[in-house]
Amino acid sequence: MRVLLYPNKYRDEGLCVTRRAAEILAAAGACLCLPGDSDLAEALNLPRQQAGEAIDFVLALGGDGTMLGAAPYALAADVPLAGLNLGRIGYLSALEREELAGLAELLSPRAHITRRMLLSWQVLRGDAVLASGEAVNEIVIKNSRPTTVLQLEAESGGRRLYGFRGDGILVATPTGTTAYALSAGGPVVDPQARVIVLSPICAHSLVARPVVLAPEGGARVRLCSAGQGEGFLAADGRQTHALQPGDIVCCSESARTLKLASLKEIPFFDIMRNKLSGEAGESL
Repeated sequence: MRVLLYPNKYRDEGLCVTRRAAEILAAAGACLCLPGDSDLAEALNLPRQQAGEAIDFVLALGGDGTMLGAAPYALAADVPLAGLNLGRIGYLSALEREELAGLAELLSPRAHITRRMLLSWQVLRGDAVLASGEAVNEIVIKNSRPTTVLQLEAESGGRRLYGFRGDGILVATPTGTTAYALSAGGPVVDPQARVIVLSPICAHSLVARPVVLAPEGGARVRLCSAGQGEGFLAADGRQTHALQPGDIVCCSESARTLKLASLKEIPFFDIMRNKLSGEAGESL
């Protein structure tokens, strides 16, 4: 089995955990590689993935942001992704740092695989498609000037939902409802559901509230005005694109899903209680 390692050198000081993970996986018979553009090949003494070279598994070593960075590699190869949490919450991770010894079990047939819905998105300007992609967590539409609000209109299935002025809007997958969308006041959704969640960010409106949409209708958000600033779109906090007034962001359920590997099936709300209540120092 060929495993692509996606380490976060800022979370793994001295790459000590990554080296130990590589030893464990190599002892289990795995062949290891790094992304083709990785700058850690010499430090870890591992080869980079070559163009067209197949992989069977992707392991992210870091936090949830590292998982999102590793996701495109797993999606391109249609293979499972697992995370070893070296961050704080590690909501998407299969293992915590202290569970490192059990890492090789993720490569066995006993590993539990779940599939997560993705968002497919496009930026339209007139009849032209300016940009497109997929998101695991969310699409965020905001202003490049933090103190300037946007004027936005949202619709689904060809019907207008609302228009409002505010800091922006999130279009989230069920997986993304425990990320930025949660902080924006959106609902928590079981990740096995098939829905799209719209969450306005600091809307200056009594009617612009989070809504849960059936994926068949999708979501369309029009940027009406950006004031003195410029609108932008961010997908999973990584892909960013400038938006002009009149641009439309179209979101729908992707035909692909992301495979997440774990050692065992843990009920979603158990994870939520353990991860989110621990972050807040509270008991849910």
